[in-house]
Amino acid sequence: MSNRDDFSKVVIGAVGKRASYICSNPKCNNTTLCPSEKDETKFIYLGTVAHITAAASGGARYNASLSFDERKSMSNAIFLCSTCAVLIDKNNGIDFTVELLMKWKKGHEEWVTSNLNKKLNSPITIID
Repeated sequence: MSNRDDFSKVVIGAVGKRASYICSNPKCNNTTLCPSEKDETKFIYLGTVAHITAAASGGARYNASLSFDERKSMSNAIFLCSTCAVLIDKNNGIDFTVELLMKWKKGHEEWVTSNLNKKLNSPITIID
């Protein structure tokens, strides 16, 4: 049994969808999902749901005052590309505070909501 307070599949799915599978880091905003070129039933997925405060003692931004349920809740989750998910935990997270990550998450979800059902700025290019 793991001593990490990992997210449930429901939380992981909801966080990714709320972010439209786009990295919540405002300096990144990379898409994290695309179709496989070899199998129409497959896709390539580079996103991850990361903990804002660590899932276990010793992790970046760990907060011992949070309960088991709080550590694995939607409010402690942020959607990022795989690169940014690693980046935020470097140096034990000193460059990426809880407050900053909460700001990213809130701002990104507001951006997603304000752009719902709008055309993308970039045209889709068909490559032969």
